[in-house]
Amino acid sequence: GNLYLMGAIDENYGKGPQAKALYDQYLKLDPSGAYAQLAKGRSDALAKNISGTEKLTTSGERKNLAEASDAYNKAVEFYNQKNWDQALAEGQKAVAAMPDEPAYVYFLGTVQQQKGDLDDAATQYKKALAMTRDAEEKKQFQQALDYVTGMKSGPLLEDANKKYGEKDYQAAAAAYQKVLDVDPTNAGALTFLGASQQNLGNFPEAMKAYERGFQTGGKDAADCLYFLGALYENASQAPKAIEYYTKYLQNAPSGPYKDAAQGRIDALRKDPGDVQKIMTAAQQQQGAEAQQAYSEAVDLQQKQQYDEAIAAYQKAIAAAPSEPAYYYGMGTAYQAKNDLDNALKNYEKAASMNPMEKAYKDAIAGVKQIQAAPLLESAYKKQTTDLGGGKYDMAGAIADYSAALKLNDDASTHNNLGTAYQGNNQLQDALREYSKAISMDAALADAYYYRATCYEQLNNPKGAVADYRKYLQLAGTGQYANDAKERLKQLAPAAPKGKRR
Repeated sequence: GNLYLMGAIDENYGKGPQAKALYDQYLKLDPSGAYAQLAKGRSDALAKNISGTEKLTTSGERKNLAEASDAYNKAVEFYNQKNWDQALAEGQKAVAAMPDEPAYVYFLGTVQQQKGDLDDAATQYKKALAMTRDAEEKKQFQQALDYVTGMKSGPLLEDANKKYGEKDYQAAAAAYQKVLDVDPTNAGALTFLGASQQNLGNFPEAMKAYERGFQTGGKDAADCLYFLGALYENASQAPKAIEYYTKYLQNAPSGPYKDAAQGRIDALRKDPGDVQKIMTAAQQQQGAEAQQAYSEAVDLQQKQQYDEAIAAYQKAIAAAPSEPAYYYGMGTAYQAKNDLDNALKNYEKAASMNPMEKAYKDAIAGVKQIQAAPLLESAYKKQTTDLGGGKYDMAGAIADYSAALKLNDDASTHNNLGTAYQGNNQLQDALREYSKAISMDAALADAYYYRATCYEQLNNPKGAVADYRKYLQLAGTGQYANDAKERLKQLAPAAPKGKRR
């Protein structure tokens, strides 16, 4: 907090560069601190206009700010001591002093979460989410809200899945309904509620659950459409069955039931009275063995018996080697063991079998990000840590960024690698990386800005002008917008009035 206040004092005396350095140092050391939002706002403003300093706030505002900061700092101390009641009391004082600061409201939620008051925590997270306009804060607050919702519904869902795995469908249906009372948008719970009702013979209730499941989950819950088709077929409503099988194929053209859906469409079009698909005993046995092994794997995984779960997934795959969900499930078990290489291998197998399934792609990206994260953190630290005399370990940063790209080839990392090359005066290498980043993500505005600066260093004003203009097109109010405009004035000044270029 002192760094922020020191920055504010420097800014009050017109010392823009010193103030910005202190704000940035504060944000680096305490990115979610009490003054983080204020510090970021002033740092961004000074980055655009270093001479645009502001005077300190009024005495009344300073008094409230000081009271809030003091209360918040005390609250954090109590929080670290796990003295939740005192942390909550001091946090409430901070909110009373600065009621419009969402970070303080969010802090109250974190304390109430630690106290086990999940309903109150969710209320505070929702309030903070409604207050903030900062994109990063919104993301953070939403994640906290989702986590609390998951904490409330997680044990219920685990209990429901256990009952379903035990084939106690009556109890499972009631348990899934409890999950939905807490998290009405849980598409998975809706799907399994439908499955429970279907196994009980309550077909109208099953159809309602499947309909809600698809409405809530969209394409990720497209299987509900297939199940609805089967229920309509069971009710001898061939046209409706064909309609839902077709919807399923439209939403999940590579889904696990695509062959079955197309087969039923063909059969029902040929003979609308042929409403029951006959399966051989071998097919039934094979499907039953695969499903049984999969259910065992899920149950074992929920009990954190990961080696046993993996063995069960392997049995399911042996019985149904074309089912991508089994490979995905085995990947989650490997990831739970922190065996990321095998997790990635199974996720990629599932994705190769069903390229349209978003969950598989997300799982692959998640593992690669986990693998690359330590290298990215190391690279950033080397790139931004002054070794003395204005020197930075750019070579080390370049090596770390390059290693990270081997694990997770993404546009942002190419852009960051470009900045490291440029900082090391390897301009052609920097240019290559910026161009690569742009080719991967044409909307990555910063890459155009950095490439423009690189073009300038390479004495290519035409390229610089084009990239500065592209940056402004993508980020007209971005952090480099003012600088880009100034550079354009120098590189491409407006023609005198009445003349054409």
